[in-house]
Amino acid sequence: LKCLCETKWDGPVWDVGAFVGRHAYRVAKFHRVYAFEPNLNALQFLGYNLKDLQNVVIVPCGLTVDGQPMKGTVDPDFLKPPTGPQVATLSIAEALQKFGRPGVIKIDIEGGEYEMLKCELLFDLTLLIEWHREIPTELLHWTIQTIDETHSLLTPRQPGA
Repeated sequence: LKCLCETKWDGPVWDVGAFVGRHAYRVAKFHRVYAFEPNLNALQFLGYNLKDLQNVVIVPCGLTVDGQPMKGTVDPDFLKPPTGPQVATLSIAEALQKFGRPGVIKIDIEGGEYEMLKCELLFDLTLLIEWHREIPTELLHWTIQTIDETHSLLTPRQPGA
């Protein structure tokens, strides 16, 4: 959180997997925030928690590589796997076109971060990842800075580096 708030980003913060807005609320005091959240139950809490912030845009869908619908949930237990119904998503390309280039993307999507890292459109962007399985020690397109035991800041490698 300190990394997101105190760094001067060249663009807004995309909070992908905003959940109920705990991070988005704090980050919005320093930066414009786009809060992506597909969990239908969490959206009510997200809206309520961020209702007074003018610097936040709630994007009520997931961010995916392909933009295809995905299984969502209405289960009040946020920790259970998605139970349906299908929910809308935006592809990374669509989100870039609609919202412009972010300064950083915070990705906390319960294991989906590994698939996101395959998208070429992210290769030149800075990412803050919460890992939900194994933590990579090397990535082809980013330099990894460990923030804590589950978070890494990924900065784009320079061509030829």
